[in-house]
Amino acid sequence: FEFNVATMNIRFYGQGAEISGSLKDEFRDKWIIEFIRKELTNNDAIMFQEIVDIKRFSKLADKLNMSCFAYDGSTNKGSYRHQHVVFCLNNKYVTATNSNEQYFRASRASGKCI
Repeated sequence: FEFNVATMNIRFYGQGAEISGSLKDEFRDKWIIEFIRKELTNNDAIMFQEIVDIKRFSKLADKLNMSCFAYDGSTNKGSYRHQHVVFCLNNKYVTATNSNEQYFRASRASGKCI
């Protein structure tokens, strides 16, 4: 059984790559999707770094047939600019248990989907 994993840093995703950007400044979705489809298509999972807007990123991942998992950084002061690490998994490894929650299955691991 082969399971391919990649990592990718997307500088301040959700703020248009700028530390001083706001959530409305993000413009790179089209190019990110194109790059992942071209360069990372054979990966079962991708770990992304510097994801500020995890809700938006999860919608982007839907277009790539992936589900994403992350922690909630909202309890931290100034968390609207918190850079998350987000784990995205090909949907062939994801099982929906009900309409509100999804769990993934891969070598005895489980986690809640965002």
